[in-house]
Amino acid sequence: MSRVGVPMMVFEETPVTPPEGYRLAPIERGGAVRLCVVLNGNEPVALREGLDARVYLACIADAAGRVQRWLELWVQEVDGVARAPSAYRDKLDNAALDQRWSARADALAEFVPGGLVRTGFETHHPPALFLDPATLAPVDGPERRLCTDEAALSQGGANAYASTLARYLIKEGSLTPANAAAGSEGPDALARSLGVAGAIPINPGAGLLLAAPFLPLAYDAYADALSGLSADHGDETLLRELAEANLGAGDAINAGLLTWGEPGRLGRVVETLHLKLRLLAEAVWQVREATQRSQEPLLNVSSAGFRVRVGGRGTGLPYLWTARVALVQPGEGLALCIPGATGGVEARYFLAADAAGPGIYRPAAMGHGASGRGLLRLRRVTTDASGTLLEATLTCRERLSASPRDLVWLRFAVAGARADVYGTVEQETALASGELRIRTVAQRMPGDLPARLKQAEGVPIQDAMFELVPMFSTPVDLYGLAVLGVRTLLVDGRNTLPIAFDELLSLAYQASQDADGTLEGRIAGLLQSDPRWRDTLGPHRLHADVKDPEEGLSAIPPGLWAEVLAALVRMLPAIGAESWCGDLGDAPAGSVHRVFDGPSEDLRRLLVRSRGLLLGDLKWSRELHAIASELMAKL
Repeated sequence: MSRVGVPMMVFEETPVTPPEGYRLAPIERGGAVRLCVVLNGNEPVALREGLDARVYLACIADAAGRVQRWLELWVQEVDGVARAPSAYRDKLDNAALDQRWSARADALAEFVPGGLVRTGFETHHPPALFLDPATLAPVDGPERRLCTDEAALSQGGANAYASTLARYLIKEGSLTPANAAAGSEGPDALARSLGVAGAIPINPGAGLLLAAPFLPLAYDAYADALSGLSADHGDETLLRELAEANLGAGDAINAGLLTWGEPGRLGRVVETLHLKLRLLAEAVWQVREATQRSQEPLLNVSSAGFRVRVGGRGTGLPYLWTARVALVQPGEGLALCIPGATGGVEARYFLAADAAGPGIYRPAAMGHGASGRGLLRLRRVTTDASGTLLEATLTCRERLSASPRDLVWLRFAVAGARADVYGTVEQETALASGELRIRTVAQRMPGDLPARLKQAEGVPIQDAMFELVPMFSTPVDLYGLAVLGVRTLLVDGRNTLPIAFDELLSLAYQASQDADGTLEGRIAGLLQSDPRWRDTLGPHRLHADVKDPEEGLSAIPPGLWAEVLAALVRMLPAIGAESWCGDLGDAPAGSVHRVFDGPSEDLRRLLVRSRGLLLGDLKWSRELHAIASELMAKL
């Protein structure tokens, strides 16, 4: 079992020698400068896991064992695909996974500060890697490579490589199952089969690799540091690194601010607003760039997918102003292209690998897709030059709720043959509960399957598998970014994320009840009329040192703060007429990244205003405000 967590050493200035208990293991033999994986004892330090990858702490080390650069090593492991919904799994095979890995490498090279450390293993499978626990060198013996030779696999009675998820290692002409899809019982069993029992598995399945710069600061940790909080998210924090490297305990964050040394807290609140808006704006930009490149939604946006890098100090610029956000978690949206699904035009549906996660960052509707088995009745089967089309009624015990934009996947047997079809739901008012009327898209079918389907018209087909695939696209990512905005701007140690987000939703629903005026104006009116909103969603939530809502509003003009909240509300799909997206699938075909243009412009405008507020001569204005408030209190 890998040890999860990041040791303190990653925050020291490089080059460094690993502290006691940590060891560096090269992934290849030879070389004066080597790419190494970091182990705590005999366990690699695991950073995170994804659908098809495990990520370890790694480094580039010299011949003296000193770390020259900290990295994270991505190891391709495909067994996680087995946890995905069936419609998702059925669209993946080894060829698709390797292609996605290569595209991921190109994306990380562009978006992560510092780019990739190219090894060649981004596109070519290295030998399987097991480490000798005593020497930490790769185990001796014949190479154990991934077999991608279809002829050799067929001759050995194994599944194909490109068209399946099964993987086999080949050693001296002998095939060994390397993953669950091929029958492997796990890394330990694989090691025994290969004759290396007791070795430390790093890349037991000979998967592709990526070596990217390691950014030690989590997004949440940096946001908490800006809030004046001491963050603890399972790894070492920026606050501790700054304290040890620069200022010692206490004044680490203050030293990184433009307003360091100014009396009072109001200037710090304004600067915190600006820095947090920059943080959120960069996250939005990163997602926009990633989706523009792939034309696919991520469908897994959360704070865990971002890391922060703070630039060097000593340049005259407060170092917190040098922070950059990087998107380090690849998207898991999978495109499903259905010809003629919407009015004769090809529609692209996007499948999520995990409809249940990542928690609060995922819209509740993402978990509403249904799957199961039911009774299928074929009403009409027509075949023409474009293919075969079915009209059918699906009946199951569960109450099904679907919209005309939802996709239905059906798999059933007819006369000994298997049929896989996709269709859309037709609106019928006379259907019983638990019934759906389905019209499939025309598709070409093998052999005499169309004739068998025609013969089955009117015959109830038992045990038909089905799965509802709602129309989701980049508005799902925008929803996640709205939650990230709440996490960034409204969570201060007293407000938790669930409470703050629930309050924002309540404010959004109340503001949407009145269509008069602008959204900003309606929100400003609610803040002024109801102390509840000022308490739960006021600008005092920007910094832990400011606990009075009125004090927060004396630093941030109410009109500006209403614009901040309005920007978050507009990012929520279908929350009101002002939402940037009408629903979770409302994205322009071929330009799904355009969903983020409006929010990006909102944040750009807010950054200009907050910068002007910070750098303008407002100290005098604040003093006048304080004098006026004192005089008014005496009247």
